[in-house]
Amino acid sequence: MNTDGIAAFSELAMYLRKEMNNMHRKTIRFAIPAIGLLLALVMGVAFAVWDLGLFELDRNVLEEVAPGDDWETLYLGGGSAKAFTGVLPDVSPAPATEFHGGGSKDNLDISSWLWKPGEPLDKDDITNAYAAAYVNPTTQGPHLADDLIIYFGLDRYANNGSAQVGFWFFQQEIGLTDIRRSGGYEFSGIHTVGDILVQSNFTQGGVIENLSVFQWVGSGGTHGTLDLVYTASDCVGPPPAPASDLACATVNRGDTPSVWPYTPKFGSTGTFPQGSFYEGGINVTQLVGNVCLRSVLAETRSSTPFNARLKDFVLGSFDLCRIDVDKTGDEVSKVTDPVDYTITITNTGAVTLYKESITDTLLLDLTDEPGCGASLAPGAWCTIDVSRTVLETDPDPLPNTVTAVYKGAPDLSGQAISDFD
Repeated sequence: MNTDGIAAFSELAMYLRKEMNNMHRKTIRFAIPAIGLLLALVMGVAFAVWDLGLFELDRNVLEEVAPGDDWETLYLGGGSAKAFTGVLPDVSPAPATEFHGGGSKDNLDISSWLWKPGEPLDKDDITNAYAAAYVNPTTQGPHLADDLIIYFGLDRYANNGSAQVGFWFFQQEIGLTDIRRSGGYEFSGIHTVGDILVQSNFTQGGVIENLSVFQWVGSGGTHGTLDLVYTASDCVGPPPAPASDLACATVNRGDTPSVWPYTPKFGSTGTFPQGSFYEGGINVTQLVGNVCLRSVLAETRSSTPFNARLKDFVLGSFDLCRIDVDKTGDEVSKVTDPVDYTITITNTGAVTLYKESITDTLLLDLTDEPGCGASLAPGAWCTIDVSRTVLETDPDPLPNTVTAVYKGAPDLSGQAISDFD
């Protein structure tokens, strides 16, 4: 097969694969592995964020034959996500919320944003939002082992108009306050350099016009406070998305069922009308590096430009950096006895963490003790074994606490991640 033939066959096979996903015909889906195998034989394997086998970006929420979780899986309590926001409704806690005022824009700091109770125009009204974090298990094309992959989605109340949507992933816990200003209420928290914004524009017909990934830099970026780091397109196509995409998004092209409570403005309860369901994915590690994220905000905008006024939002916790510290030791001893302590530190989050300090109220500084190296990958653990002789001056009982502090960046910048026992 010549080069032109391979390229044409590749595009056709990838397009068929995604279209079969969208048709929900489970019997047809058994042909997909054969297509993938043939592609691997003739041209080698290339992986995009939508075909890592972690999650189905297929324009619906249903768990199907294709490898990976789907929103249905996570909603029902299953799946392999390291973190899941749950399905976050816009109306909980009541009443529903929306942005307020001209200072509520993506290129302005959160201190300029305002919110108020209410809902925007129906086409800009988010009904639910959701996000899930995964750790890539093995190196697959440009996606390396332990890369943080985030999948995100939302549904909206009405599809009678084009929508501009976005997702913010914050390193701080962002919340709502009752501090009133200029007819609205302030948000709590501010931007941190490295916060991630994913913006998508799609037409009423459900075609993704573009997807842009920005990083908050505060100043000096390609768009002032924001720096454009990546552009992408529809995960499913047509045409097929590039085989090595690090981000993409897509919208349902026909009516698809919901598995959580949902009532659209037009159509049947429990069904997403065409253009009402949106989902996407991003390889965070490859695009912006190692960041510790704590909250997520889904948003809609009044128009296409990245600095347009924000309309609706759904805000939730999304804590991806966590450690667990466990300390054990001999429970009974007497003066001159050696007491053996074992300290185990586990990275229970979705991001590689870097050791800043390990200290103990009795054993003092344990940072450089053998057993715990400079970093911990997601799911990894380390152990420190320490022995101390009981002194005559020691109180009885002898309480003592160990505290470990890690950071999300190799230079130990950013917020501290800590635990104690």
